[in-house]
Amino acid sequence: APKLLWIKENLPNVFKKIETILFTKDYIAFKLCGEIATDYTMASRTMLFDIHKLKWSDYICETLGIPTSILPPVKGSWEVIGEVTGDASRLTGLPKGIPIITGGGDRPCEALGAGVIEEGEVNIGTGTGTVFEVPISEPRPDPHGLIDCCCHVVPNTWEYEIIINATGESLRWFRDNFGHEEVYRSKEEGVSPYELFNRMASKVPPGANGLFYYPYLWGARAPKFDPLAKAVFIGFTHAHKKPEFIRAIFEGVAFQYVETLQLIKRLGVHVKRIIMTGGEARSDVWNQIKADIIGMKIEVPKILYAAALGACILACIGIRAYKDFRLAIRNMVRIAKIYEPRPEVHTRYAKIYEIYQRVYTYISKCFKMLSEI
Repeated sequence: APKLLWIKENLPNVFKKIETILFTKDYIAFKLCGEIATDYTMASRTMLFDIHKLKWSDYICETLGIPTSILPPVKGSWEVIGEVTGDASRLTGLPKGIPIITGGGDRPCEALGAGVIEEGEVNIGTGTGTVFEVPISEPRPDPHGLIDCCCHVVPNTWEYEIIINATGESLRWFRDNFGHEEVYRSKEEGVSPYELFNRMASKVPPGANGLFYYPYLWGARAPKFDPLAKAVFIGFTHAHKKPEFIRAIFEGVAFQYVETLQLIKRLGVHVKRIIMTGGEARSDVWNQIKADIIGMKIEVPKILYAAALGACILACIGIRAYKDFRLAIRNMVRIAKIYEPRPEVHTRYAKIYEIYQRVYTYISKCFKMLSEI
């Protein structure tokens, strides 16, 4: 909606010529099969869609002056919308007649690829940032307007998408600025520099010897929701070395999970099962730290980049290779590793987390002052 409004206000002649708005995946589908459509997950992220009635909102569109006629028909993410045409076949090499599925947004597809489709299950999709993907059985928008509520790729299901900024990015930032030695050594050993970071962090006790990290490299979304927040290392002395800083990053990211899970509980969801996907899930050390800190079991599937698998599952449902989503998940999603929280370590982390939170109340008062420099 904001982008369309910008075009309407700044490029009115262009806006008048718009015939149809399509998302990237939908434009590709259109070029392949000639059919115009989008799916519920993408429509529900436009701020023009009624997630209760599952249709474009006449009220919102009329208020903003956006004609619903330029918005595409909305279908289920699993539905077949057409077949590869002869022209598309000649251009791409794809056989003519292959079914084209509507598909879905990256995060709902990731949740599906992790097998997360029922309320009480959560997929933690990690990477540059982290998204908690939380299925719900009915649309329940956050009354405070902080958490996105959109459609899932499975029918009659919605999901909260809760974003934590700069999680994996914090480690990449540290590597690029302070990990030159590890990058060089990793080439000699034929491993990732992150594997060397794992080894270093594993030798540091919980609490990183009193060093805390707050991962707000570009402000804080969940759980603090403070755009002025800054990243902070606090507590280091001459005795702290690089391994402590790496351990502090691992722990600082994991500490965000605790308050995020509390936020999910306040939204009325009782979390019973946690799956984790994405790049951070390659680290056994980090996964164990996260399980110890939140005090819950974390399951990691064989396929970490689950969005692609989720899209594959949608295709399987669309061509009826499987009769329903649960059967497809049972046959296509495999859990590779399980990280159980260690009770004694969790107890220790609970005490450290209380201090971590109290320290934040003091340093957060500095953010506004820093923003004025």
